[in-house]
Amino acid sequence: MSGIPENIVTLDGVEKHFGAVRALDGVDLAVNAGECVGLVGHNGAGKSTLMNVLSGTTAPGAGVISLRGVDVTRGYSVAT
Repeated sequence: MSGIPENIVTLDGVEKHFGAVRALDGVDLAVNAGECVGLVGHNGAGKSTLMNVLSGTTAPGAGVISLRGVDVTRGYSVAT
């Protein structure tokens, strides 16, 4: 093991708008191998939208989603 954490999932500047509502506004997130991440926030903070974008059920309006360094922003789905 090299001691340098491997990014499993990286979100860079992810945005999602529903009309005038900004559900996600430039979210950056990196999850490394072996990490356990909790997501907390107020109602309407964008937690569910972030998980839907991350799972591939909702396409981001902007930004990049990478899995193990591979850009999967367009056409990503948990089924594939």
